[in-house]
Amino acid sequence: MQFTSKDFDASFWKELQKIVLQVLQDHLNKKDSPEVLDVEGAALYTKLSKRTLYRMASSHEIASVKLRNRLAFKKDDLDQYINSVRRKSDYELYQSS
Repeated sequence: MQFTSKDFDASFWKELQKIVLQVLQDHLNKKDSPEVLDVEGAALYTKLSKRTLYRMASSHEIASVKLRNRLAFKKDDLDQYINSVRRKSDYELYQSS
């Protein structure tokens, strides 16, 4: 079997795509990412506005900490909050009944 340049190009791009996706996943799942986020970092992480985060923290709807008089959020607390407000899919509801 002989490879043509077209076959090589398709194979090359497919492998490159796999590598890029793996690098992105590794970057997103990095263990050395900060465990405590400032308001701006928490807003980027949760896709909520800073104003919403301030409001939620002041009403104790979401866990927060004060570091040197500045509001901060533990990443685990943000994940826990996100999971607590998650709605189940129809399939999950069907499985649990």
